Amino acid sequence: MTLSHRQTFPFRIWFLATLVFLPFEFSNDPVRGQTNEVLIGVAGPLSGPYEKYGASMRAGTSLAVDDINAAGGLLGATVRMVEFDDRCDVDDATDLAEEIVEAGVSLLVGHFCSGVSMPASEVCADEGIVEITPASSNPRLTINRSGPTIFRSYGRDDDQGIVVANYIADRFPGARVFVVQIANAYGDFILDTAETTFATRGIAVEDWLEYDPKMGSPSSTIRKLISERADVIYVVGYTEDTAEFVAEAREAGLQGTIIGTDSLMTVEFWDLAGPAAEGLLFAAHPSISLNTSALALVSRLDTLGVTDLEYAAFAYAAVQEYAAAALASGSTEADKVAEKLQAETFETVIGPIRFDEQGDLTVEFWGIYRHTNGTFEPVADTHWNWMR
Repeated sequence: MTLSHRQTFPFRIWFLATLVFLPFEFSNDPVRGQTNEVLIGVAGPLSGPYEKYGASMRAGTSLAVDDINAAGGLLGATVRMVEFDDRCDVDDATDLAEEIVEAGVSLLVGHFCSGVSMPASEVCADEGIVEITPASSNPRLTINRSGPTIFRSYGRDDDQGIVVANYIADRFPGARVFVVQIANAYGDFILDTAETTFATRGIAVEDWLEYDPKMGSPSSTIRKLISERADVIYVVGYTEDTAEFVAEAREAGLQGTIIGTDSLMTVEFWDLAGPAAEGLLFAAHPSISLNTSALALVSRLDTLGVTDLEYAAFAYAAVQEYAAAALASGSTEADKVAEKLQAETFETVIGPIRFDEQGDLTVEFWGIYRHTNGTFEPVADTHWNWMR
């Protein structure tokens, strides 16, 4: 769907305004592919169980590309989006990355799943492609950074554990704290940093419990929590598994405060957990709908029927970051763009963005939310100082 000129004109002016400090100019530097065209690839799950997230990334990337072209292009060249369906399939990640290289993209906005982003980043780094993921949260992507052209405009899982542990220490002094990991690799990094933070804050966790939903129900774990009079239960697991745990725990009479992870940042959690979702706390990324600088983009995404606004906005911001860095360097060559991305702060639809030496965001990313009345909202004292 293409928006009318009337619908998009004010936002395109805003997009140009965010880059006004970097003058548009023509460049004789060759770009990947054709000299009069800059290709931006978006790679994510465009089919399969995570399709809606890939569609969100594609929508954000497409709108950003449209706005760049409406503002005159990039360094005198037209920008064109090329999409790639990775299906979150780790086994095909390297082969797909080779297809992306062959397509001649200068920027890759992707991937969604960390398991695909990591092998793809090796190929992108080797082949001189800037990759900015708007969704992958596994710390290994940047801890073991494949090269200086790899960036993440999203939060890291290990930082999430720090935020939750500090929140528990601040809000529940003297509470009997338990941790439940619903068997998955996703929780390892979260709990490593949570454990360190608990120790630093003087919180003695009563027990670290784990169960595998493939092996049966969480009933024995829940009975233990009830018998041990758990006050706070930090549950680390995927959406469906956590919903099953919460529903069964509340039905069994578990009264303690339950805190989950960013996998719960979806209204679909209510469909899965039912009334047991009421009052549940969880850590998650900033809500774009609360960001005043993103209101115009949110309106356009609503018109397009995009429901997962955050990944669309992060993808849009990734294109903005790349375009601003290209303008600042006067080139679309990967090393020159990466140097500017690493060194400067850029205004984006989600606020000012700056990367650290590993290619991660320098801003505080995670906050605490509460499920209530069929939706979710940030707790009163959660704020993100980089969002306007």
